[in-house]
Amino acid sequence: MAVIWGIPYLLIRVAVRQLDPGVLVLARTAPAALLTGTTGRRSAAIPALIRHFKWIAVFGVLEFGFPWYLMGRPKKHITSSLTSLLICCVPLFSVIAQRFGLPRAASRRAATSAWALAPRRRTVSGSQSPRGTITWIGLMMGVCVGYTIGPILLATKLKDVAGPTVVMGATGFVALCWIPWDLAHWPAHVNGETWSCVAVLSVVCTVARSSPSLNW
Repeated sequence: MAVIWGIPYLLIRVAVRQLDPGVLVLARTAPAALLTGTTGRRSAAIPALIRHFKWIAVFGVLEFGFPWYLMGRPKKHITSSLTSLLICCVPLFSVIAQRFGLPRAASRRAATSAWALAPRRRTVSGSQSPRGTITWIGLMMGVCVGYTIGPILLATKLKDVAGPTVVMGATGFVALCWIPWDLAHWPAHVNGETWSCVAVLSVVCTVARSSPSLNW
């Protein structure tokens, strides 16, 4: 689990060397939608997808489309280690989000996680940063906002929908939304290393990671 949750930041950094962040979003979400769609047909997920499409689409924008594009831009300029540490702000934002519907027990866990991460935040604050880092950190805070609101929607609006159905609908919607942008930003050449990173990001870090976690 540590590898599955931690390796995306390295893979994204490699992929955005050749891919526009919007293209990377499509390359991650489209295969994920197809893979989970196979399971969805067997479990008769289409009716549930139709009934809950509005909130599934909102979840997709906040959990996949919005954060993944914002993360792709800073990854050209900041390290993977700094990115992963900035994502640790999500528990802090979750404490604030308690006022907007996050269960109290989850907030206590978030507060505990935030306290445990304090030494790491102090370490990062004392390190040297490249020029323009404040801008990239600001974009990463936008990622954290999306990652904070997404689970709230799952707990309140999509709690009765199967995880694979949510992933199928959310990734499919996001992929369709990015097609117009990507037609104008598709690269002329993509090497095998980049495609390998995209494949792991989509199959392992999106489908294998997201679908089980949405069911827990």
